[in-house]
Amino acid sequence: MKILVPAAGMGTRFADKGWSTLKPLIKVAMPGGNELPMMLAVLQRADPSYKIYYGVRPEDVELFGDKIFEETFRSVTMVPAHQWRSGQSATLYDICGRCGDLDEPCLVYNSDVLHDFDPEELVHRARVLAANCMISVQESQDPSCSYVDKFPFFDKAVEKVIVSKYAITGLYYFQQTRLLNDALRYQMDHCYRVQAEFYLSGALEFIDAPRGAFLARRGVHDLGTPEKLMDYEDKTICTS
Repeated sequence: MKILVPAAGMGTRFADKGWSTLKPLIKVAMPGGNELPMMLAVLQRADPSYKIYYGVRPEDVELFGDKIFEETFRSVTMVPAHQWRSGQSATLYDICGRCGDLDEPCLVYNSDVLHDFDPEELVHRARVLAANCMISVQESQDPSCSYVDKFPFFDKAVEKVIVSKYAITGLYYFQQTRLLNDALRYQMDHCYRVQAEFYLSGALEFIDAPRGAFLARRGVHDLGTPEKLMDYEDKTICTS
């Protein structure tokens, strides 16, 4: 199993609020009182034997390095995402080109989403259902916009405003990395963009005969903005 993490964004929402630290290196207060860089915190439930591939801007490869992970994971590779300006899917496509055997299964994490649940639940459910991909979904603020009829392989899918037809919680499983790689390539070849960017959720429509989904309404923490990060830490401090 390998884990792919696209983390090549500019982090402008943090920079605009005066943060000088790059988002992947921002410290997150964890339950128990310790702090971890966000790029490690998001992998807190991952199996340490998995191979980790982080897609970052070429100029940040040496800055991030692998020292952050060396006490936790056996194998971490920083991949220079040369197409990062084109969006998340383009970064993931660069990672796929550097992550070795495309017949291996993979998990894809969002770089700023924490999960309290074990990602192996997603993998196990996919294998039980003989599904070639599984995507964790979460109910959005507008349940009237449902795509469950058009995409019956989801337990539930609802509108996420502007970005995607899906309300994604940031965890994906693919039985073969090749399924993801081919969907990303098709998406970019056909210029399937949203707001001039390639989003991973847009590539999901091009997966060959996907089946199944894992519904996770709780235990998902979006740290993508300063406000959400501070809200998470406030709750963590109060409950730890």
